[in-house]
Amino acid sequence: MQTYTVDEVAQICQCHSQTIREHIKKGRLRACRPGRAYCIKQSDLDDFLRELENTQMQASLKRESEKKCHYINEKAVSGTTILHSQAVKELEAVLTPKIKGRPKSCMTN
Repeated sequence: MQTYTVDEVAQICQCHSQTIREHIKKGRLRACRPGRAYCIKQSDLDDFLRELENTQMQASLKRESEKKCHYINEKAVSGTTILHSQAVKELEAVLTPKIKGRPKSCMTN
């Protein structure tokens, strides 16, 4: 069974050893502490890396989904604005009284 120290895992993950300690403290990376130093098993490291990859993938998919939704919402809003202005013009045309010729003058006695 292969085991690693915090510094070795930090080199593998290309991050600072304190970052690895934070992952251990928050329960994201399983490790045991037989003495003063943490000991990380290969299987626990593999699980951590797999979970980290899944988390990054989910975040990426969420960002892409938000971009697409934002684009669709912008198109819907602009489309609604155009339809709204057309509806207003049509309604004004229907409601505005049609006056042909000159208005009749009032006859006074």
